[in-house]
Amino acid sequence: MKVTLTSTIILLASVLACTDAWVNHGGSCDNSSSVTDCDPSQDTACIDGLCQCVQPGDMEFNEDRGICEALVGRNCRREDTTYYTYSCVTNAYCAYNSRVCICNYQYSEAANGHCMGTHGLSCNSTVTCNPADLLTCELGRCRCPNPMNDVWKSERHRCFRRVGSACSPNTGPGQITCDPEATQCLADATSPTGYSCKCKAGLHLEHYARQCVRGFNTECSNGTDNLHPPCDTVAGLRCKDGVCQCELSPDQAWDPATKACASLEGRGCNLETGPNPWYDDEYFFHCYTGLECVPFENHQFEGICRRPATG
Repeated sequence: MKVTLTSTIILLASVLACTDAWVNHGGSCDNSSSVTDCDPSQDTACIDGLCQCVQPGDMEFNEDRGICEALVGRNCRREDTTYYTYSCVTNAYCAYNSRVCICNYQYSEAANGHCMGTHGLSCNSTVTCNPADLLTCELGRCRCPNPMNDVWKSERHRCFRRVGSACSPNTGPGQITCDPEATQCLADATSPTGYSCKCKAGLHLEHYARQCVRGFNTECSNGTDNLHPPCDTVAGLRCKDGVCQCELSPDQAWDPATKACASLEGRGCNLETGPNPWYDDEYFFHCYTGLECVPFENHQFEGICRRPATG
């Protein structure tokens, strides 16, 4: 029993001595001496005589957690293994395919490589909104400062002035501007600033979502899920073969009279009048100019486009 207890004490002493040998982040180290090795649990290495994060410039030391963390957009793959990764900064994770740190849902990258709250996230004195997205904390949520005049573009992670809203041609950094991809700040005598955001040449205003869109037969990029500016979907257009065309072609064709896609003779139509955004695919089941929607077997909502009866 004495031998066992003595062995245990010696073993414990050895473990403690070994543990005490680790040097914490920021401490002096010497690659040639095992006594001053950097603590591997902190993901540090001896660089220029100091225990630093193994990826200087791409990582920061988290004092609360006592470990080095990779910044957003930086490598989080360990060179010595394919299964384990370095920790990412708070509210970020190591993406499986790219092995770089990405912000969690409702967080976005800040200027310092960390993640801050983005549009829609609950915010308070400790959870702040990302100033890079031009957001403020209003009514407990991260949102654009003035929802009536500003619009959030999720694919761009930024607030922009709505079409028709007052603007200034000389804006500084950190100020909300017109969307440079779709609008420009032009003179407007009715605006309090003398300028307002207007659609760029080749685009037109779609009134339902109050955004600038591409018209019929204008160029677009196929396979782009978040095409910006988009084809005029309210008019029934989608990007096909590199141009905005009627999504339901050849059953529909572009009607210049109504500036929308319309059903051709013998094709189905919608008897309801007026826009119905909840049924976007059915909204422009209206007949081409010169045709009328005849109820299909006394159906209340659907019909067939026919030429008006003569005589």
